[in-house]
Amino acid sequence: MNVQYETTTGLSPEDAAGLRSLWAEVTNAGGAVGLVPPVGPGDVAPLLEEHERQLTDGSAELVLGRTEPPAGAGAADRTAPGRPVAVAFLRFNTHLLMRHWAWAYRVMLHPD
Repeated sequence: MNVQYETTTGLSPEDAAGLRSLWAEVTNAGGAVGLVPPVGPGDVAPLLEEHERQLTDGSAELVLGRTEPPAGAGAADRTAPGRPVAVAFLRFNTHLLMRHWAWAYRVMLHPD
């Protein structure tokens, strides 16, 4: 699977839905990302909403990995173009002498 990464400070409704699904799949596969399995996308929503507030107020950025279609992939391919398959939330230190510090939270890669 080819993945293209980008940084962003906001989420479209489609990306938010994709991240809720990704987060649930990672959790259910045993990932330690804030919830105890089994979960569904709706269980993830409150946690994602908190991260969205941080994106909006500028205290965080998002690194989002999306799939690129493999050569010769059919329309039914599970890794459709643009589907979120990786994510990390970055938080930055606001202290004047430590602005070069950052923390990576909830780093996830699709279990497939």
